Amino acid sequence: MNMLIRSFVATLGLAVLVSPSLALADDQSAPPAAMQARHAEFAQFHEKMAALHAQARSQVLATLTPAHKAEVGNIIGALAVAQNPNPDGAARQIDALLSPGERNEILRIHETVRTQMHSMMESMHAQMEQAGAQGGPGHEMHEMPPHPESQQAPDAGHILLMLSAHPEPHMMMAPR
Repeated sequence: MNMLIRSFVATLGLAVLVSPSLALADDQSAPPAAMQARHAEFAQFHEKMAALHAQARSQVLATLTPAHKAEVGNIIGALAVAQNPNPDGAARQIDALLSPGERNEILRIHETVRTQMHSMMESMHAQMEQAGAQGGPGHEMHEMPPHPESQQAPDAGHILLMLSAHPEPHMMMAPR
């Protein structure tokens, strides 16, 4: 798996996995009602992220012609059982298979959803900071430095590969 995919998974995975534990740590000194409210906010946040991811996956797959969808499935299946899997090679194969219209639409969907997820994360961050400033259960969040290879925008082949390999919301949040 190349560094772009790893940083992609790490960024969103960290946000998804760490946010509830940070809330738990910060909420231990908070009253039970505040803890329940914070947990409800995180649950709602995760539901919205999962819904956006599912929507993006559905839209991307609907972009493909039936023949291309079948061929992408064959490439991903071969990758899954390969003795020496080459995800970058598979992504290049997928990207080469796509029509220019399919590629452009996949990139547009990816950017739209990535922007929406980024906005949701910033909003959640602001809510948590505001709660902390008001004496409620909040916490201090630190920016992760961007990974140099994550600055490269993914191509349509990598996006399709990531969405197919990870039907759960681990993707779509590449740093700018």
